[in-house]
Amino acid sequence: MRYGLLDPLRGLAALWVFLYHYEFSDSFRTSAPFPHSVFKQGYLGVPMFFVISGFCLTASARSSITRGESSPAFLYRRFRRIYPPFWCSLLVVVSIPFLIEGLSSLKTGVYTRPTSTGNLPLGYLNFTAFEWLRVATLTKVFDPLGAEASLESKFNRLNSVYWTLAIEVQFYAVVALALAFRRRFYGVLIVTTLISIPFLCNPASYFTGIFLPYWPMFAVGVGIFAGFEKGFHPTNRLGQWRSWICGIVVAGVITTYLLIVRAGEVPSPFQMAALFGLAVWFGQGLDRNYTALTSNRRYVIRAPIMLWNVVGLMSYSIYLLHAKLYPLVAQFGRQVVPANTFLFDLFVLSGTLALCYPFYLCCEAPFFKPTARQPETPMTPSAT
Repeated sequence: MRYGLLDPLRGLAALWVFLYHYEFSDSFRTSAPFPHSVFKQGYLGVPMFFVISGFCLTASARSSITRGESSPAFLYRRFRRIYPPFWCSLLVVVSIPFLIEGLSSLKTGVYTRPTSTGNLPLGYLNFTAFEWLRVATLTKVFDPLGAEASLESKFNRLNSVYWTLAIEVQFYAVVALALAFRRRFYGVLIVTTLISIPFLCNPASYFTGIFLPYWPMFAVGVGIFAGFEKGFHPTNRLGQWRSWICGIVVAGVITTYLLIVRAGEVPSPFQMAALFGLAVWFGQGLDRNYTALTSNRRYVIRAPIMLWNVVGLMSYSIYLLHAKLYPLVAQFGRQVVPANTFLFDLFVLSGTLALCYPFYLCCEAPFFKPTARQPETPMTPSAT
């Protein structure tokens, strides 16, 4: 069974995180305050990523057990999926400020070399070789906290989103350990979940760099896949009403979230993971409908769906680069589109996504294409 909707859902999560980081024009903020408030909660896209990752990694590990693949081989495939694109993104992130200054010099006639101080401080210019090693291995997440109490602050001098990759790598290691126990695979994950619950309730634990307080969000995805594997589908007894009932539940989840935002409240990351997990569970009943839309003969229907599929496929590239690419696009956009307008926002957002696509083709796609010897399980869209 393939769950094709997970790719566009991953794209939704990446785009939401992008909207969270993007500085919208005053025109949009004043004319559309409610959508803007929803966009500014885009950091909740991270729990969505964790849920999807829990589902996909569990599916991949169960497939590995069936094939008799070893834990080191599984871990190598996962690390190969996350590290090379991440390393490529480091090169892009470091070069962007120099490119922005180069573009500015075309207008001013003067090139000002970026420095570690000034209008745009680039702290990474002062990194030692050891600091670069900690960044490249993502072990910088274990650094003692500085002035800001957040994991993002540990990577702020480069790209704040990198902290989630460091947590994700730890998820990989735990799943690989569970895979080594074969028949006790789910037992290891259950024990890990039980151990993680006290950390979920301890605010200080979120800033240590250890994965445990974030594990319950990942465990939501694990539980969804385990339920599917055991035959507990929400659609088993719904018959011809399956799509309608599942659609109503998913719409209810979305409405619940929007009502929470309208009331001025913000769901916690775990509450968001639980809500999203419910949508993923019942969303499986809509998967056939979604697949049908992707093959619809009417181009006007098929084209937007296929475009959204592309966004889902390159979600990791979007996640890695959006915060650093959009200022570059904005600088160019000010020359061709009126600033402080919704049209300008649309230009920057779409232009940034367009720039992420070649990075996806060159630096991401080559590292997750399944091979003949190690095929991906059909239920496992490429996970970050």
